[in-house]
Amino acid sequence: MVTVAAMCLGLMLRFTLAAGLPLWLDETFTGAFASAPSFRDCVYQILQDVNAPLYYVVAYGTAQVLGISNAALRFPALVFGCLAPFVCLIPARSIPRETRLLWCALIALWIPGLAYSQEARCYTLLLVLSIATTIAFVRLLDGTNNRRASLWALFGALAILTHYYALVLVVLQSCAYFTVHRRRALSTWPASLIFLPVVVWLLVHAQRIADFVQPNIAWYFKLGVGDLLQMLGFVVGSSVVLLAIPFYAAFALYWRRARRSKSVPPLALQGTGAGVAVAVAFLGLGLVILVSIWRPLLTPRYLVPFVPGILLGLAVIPRSLGACSYSATVVLVLLFGLGALVEPPPNRSYNFEIASDALIAAGTKQLVFLWDHPANPIEDLSQLQILGDFFFKRQGVAVDVKPFKLAEPGDPNPRLLEEARAPDTSILWLYHTRVTSTRAITYPPRIAELDPAFRCRDFGQGRIKIVACSRTLGP
Repeated sequence: MVTVAAMCLGLMLRFTLAAGLPLWLDETFTGAFASAPSFRDCVYQILQDVNAPLYYVVAYGTAQVLGISNAALRFPALVFGCLAPFVCLIPARSIPRETRLLWCALIALWIPGLAYSQEARCYTLLLVLSIATTIAFVRLLDGTNNRRASLWALFGALAILTHYYALVLVVLQSCAYFTVHRRRALSTWPASLIFLPVVVWLLVHAQRIADFVQPNIAWYFKLGVGDLLQMLGFVVGSSVVLLAIPFYAAFALYWRRARRSKSVPPLALQGTGAGVAVAVAFLGLGLVILVSIWRPLLTPRYLVPFVPGILLGLAVIPRSLGACSYSATVVLVLLFGLGALVEPPPNRSYNFEIASDALIAAGTKQLVFLWDHPANPIEDLSQLQILGDFFFKRQGVAVDVKPFKLAEPGDPNPRLLEEARAPDTSILWLYHTRVTSTRAITYPPRIAELDPAFRCRDFGQGRIKIVACSRTLGP
């Protein structure tokens, strides 16, 4: 009953939370790839990007059927988001039924999963595949055979092709598998052939990935104490849930010690498989965070592959309390549910959909497009072009997009005006003031100051600036 209630609330929030908001920057990349003239063009853009390919392929296929409206682009994410909790119910010998039900409820109410269900990015697909990989890994440890090894390899390979940080989870799981089963694990070596396409793709894409992770290109930050709390809060859903969990675990420990009896199970899991899966998830999370303290490589959403294992660890706690297990289950689900209900919609102010609509209304025929970002100098010119063109193209408006590359140092303002000499030319300048190496930090936009014929509006919020300039821009 508790699980059904959590599922109903989770499904309702997945359909409503952040629904109707404009596409933010990363979603616009998805839309630009999905609207490619051919699958070959889509693959070319994927190869120029730093992200894994699978969700882009799914988005391209969906767009051929449903189109490229905001709702159509987000439809695959919504489907995968709704599917994720159900995957937790797949039986595994070392995960008791009560634990599976609670795990399902926690995934159903995991706050980032609710928001990602209305975001045209890969993260709900990654969540589904990470849950499937974790369950397949548990089943493999519970009883080794080639079929189970092949299923684990298949889901692990698909997870890696959805997001490259899943590679950490899969590598750690493979190490744990060989540590636990040794010779029996070696007998399942044919399953490793499933990873060959992944290896080939990584070899093909490796140079492009290396281009984007250079210290002067990557936009990530070295992690501080506040960032660590943010990362841990993301994994369990929110900072409120994170702060409550230590008190919850302390109470569980106190209860076990105070009520030692036959009614309290000595272990919450019925075998080694689930315990190892939880340990691997925590180890992977720790390793990624430690590396990111040394070198900036992480933003919270990259931690999705470790979330299923960590929430499985939380789902274990109530069953350790014997007679108190039902009350503990209700309290944990209520904690996640209240967190989901009070969580504000995600901030998607880093979007230029509204600004593009205003420039369309202003009669723009040519657009000078500047994505002011450390990655700008190495971005493929055609990718910047289809990015700036996406909202115009979707409305059937022909516009000549001139991507502005930050290849030269200095103030971009006069050079943008030089590119925008034609009468029907507009300028669109996007940037985030927290991102290092953003040119606008040193040289803020002053288009209208240099040429009073232009009118400019900032469609951004706070640190995010979406500056649109046109000779005929409305108020």
